[in-house]
Amino acid sequence: MERTTSARPDAKLPDLSHLTVNTGNVTTCSASKRDVDAIMRLHAVVKSGRGQILGSRWNVQMIGGPVLGSCCFELRYETHWIVACYMAWAQGASLPMWNIVQQIARGMRVNERLLKSPPNRLPWLGVVFMPDLLMGTVPPSVLMEAGEVEQLIAWTVLDLFAKPTARAA
Repeated sequence: MERTTSARPDAKLPDLSHLTVNTGNVTTCSASKRDVDAIMRLHAVVKSGRGQILGSRWNVQMIGGPVLGSCCFELRYETHWIVACYMAWAQGASLPMWNIVQQIARGMRVNERLLKSPPNRLPWLGVVFMPDLLMGTVPPSVLMEAGEVEQLIAWTVLDLFAKPTARAA
């Protein structure tokens, strides 16, 4: 990913549309409620492309998106692959990233009606549960933590890489 701005976490960011692809559930994550201190501490991990998340049992692997304004990342809890995450924050990146989400989700046998179109609002984060989570090989508390970790990484990505045009005025 190319750094396109030197934004600080206190800069105004738009709210994040968070879609759980397996269920079709979409929530809006308020930019005003993000953990700015955690985002600052995650800058180095996200920039390096991988690493442990804030001394926890969580690890992230960043993956470049198909076009500028998008990216992917995987979250693992210990050795278990929990979720694959897909983000778009630029208009021209939304559809190319959504095409990838559709391909992955079809492989996971997600209901086709949930895959018709990306979230209406940018930026968005699409999350696909992986088999380790679905098969119950991790404690249920991991599912609860996953949403928070996904959002922390997403906010960090936006803070580091979102173009000013993707930011709220």
